[in-house]
Amino acid sequence: MPRKTSTASAETSDETARAFEDRFRHIFESCKDGILILDADTRKIIEANPVMTELLGYAREEFIGKELWEFGLLRDEAASKTAFQELQEKNFIRYDDLPLQTKDGRTIQVEFVSNLYCEGGNSIIQCNIRDITERKRTEQQLAEKARLLDLSNDAIIVRGLNDKVSLWNKGAEKLYGWTAGEVIGKHLHSLLKTEFPKSYEEIVAQLYHEGKFVGEVVQIARNGRRIHSLCRWVLDPETKSILTSYTDNTDRKEAEEALKKTVTERTQMVQSLESLSYTLAHDLRAPIRAIKGLSEVWSQEAPSGNTGREYAQRIQQAAERMSLLLDDLLEFSRMSYQSVPLGAVNLEIEVEKILTELSQEIQAINADIQVQAPLPVVSGNATLIEQVLSNLISNALKFVQPGVMPKILIRAETRGSSVRLWVEDNGIGIAPEHQDKLFGVFQRLHSTNEFDGTGVGLAIVKRAVERMGGSVGVESEPGKGSKFWIELVKATDLAY
Repeated sequence: MPRKTSTASAETSDETARAFEDRFRHIFESCKDGILILDADTRKIIEANPVMTELLGYAREEFIGKELWEFGLLRDEAASKTAFQELQEKNFIRYDDLPLQTKDGRTIQVEFVSNLYCEGGNSIIQCNIRDITERKRTEQQLAEKARLLDLSNDAIIVRGLNDKVSLWNKGAEKLYGWTAGEVIGKHLHSLLKTEFPKSYEEIVAQLYHEGKFVGEVVQIARNGRRIHSLCRWVLDPETKSILTSYTDNTDRKEAEEALKKTVTERTQMVQSLESLSYTLAHDLRAPIRAIKGLSEVWSQEAPSGNTGREYAQRIQQAAERMSLLLDDLLEFSRMSYQSVPLGAVNLEIEVEKILTELSQEIQAINADIQVQAPLPVVSGNATLIEQVLSNLISNALKFVQPGVMPKILIRAETRGSSVRLWVEDNGIGIAPEHQDKLFGVFQRLHSTNEFDGTGVGLAIVKRAVERMGGSVGVESEPGKGSKFWIELVKATDLAY
């Protein structure tokens, strides 16, 4: 009986050993790493798994009985001896980046790990070889991308969904003053004390919904400087990270604020001057009326041919011109303050109205005026448009060479959502160098002896058109007439 028990135990032990060997063989052959088994005494390969054949292109039989250096896993036999000595001492060696040449001449990068252990009283060496060629290629690509990121002047930062920084380029170091080593792992917005254009919760909701966010933020650099920047966030769900870039807009924002302040100050100054001119013009009307009345009495009472009578007439004419000038100044100033309600204005009706008002002047000089109907409807103010038309048509009648019959063409053209109205004449024309200053106050190109006027009419035209949200201009050449235009928003769909 004892003999039977001993035999049964031996059989059980053999079965266990076979089962273990089968499991080992299965693991050995199905492992995704290349595995070589070596005799620790001879350094010869005694087994190679199928992955080694796929990896290097050699058949299993070509590995058996060879040493590692013969396949390039170690530089040469001397290196092999050194490596094996280290293995005998430490029971473990590792090479993280080992170039290896395949049978067909390709070079691949491998990770080499070797362990020394005992099996059944024998020393065995197991070498695991993992192909890291693709990983190395990816690392090189990432390194190149990181290098390119460092070339950017923008701050480029990668952070996790928990707001912790994982990448901080040179642009970020330059902009904020911290090195990458100082900020990696820290909460970005706590570090920079970021001021957002709206609540952070709204921004995060937008980021998760749209995958991106663009806006302007204010951040505090290491030296305490307030930085205005344009930020762009992009969510990467795959890596659960947020790529952010920040463009420094501080100089632009400061320039905008300075410009805004200057514009405000200039606007206030202009308004003060316009208010002053309105007050002066208003207050001067009474004494001018007195001068005009007294000079008229003097002219009537002085004997005919008397020098005093001539002087009185000159004073009366000057007072009349001053009165007209004050009227124009008052009108120009009033346009800065008066309310300008806008509505649909039929240009054809307004042109006909002004031509009727100027009919006596038109007939007196036998002017030829053509209107290319129909004229469209614009968004404007009827009173201001009448002032504009009156000034432009009056100028067209006035500024012609002596003896020349004025010819005027009034037409309109549609330009997208706008209408441009032209008043074209055959007058004396305007040199290009004088056209820019035509629409300023008191801008006269001729003396009052040549052509009467106050020099304010075109300034009134410009101010009126701008109050209606439009623009004004001129095309002209000396001796070839002028083409003045105003452009207003089209309002064809509005009732009038």
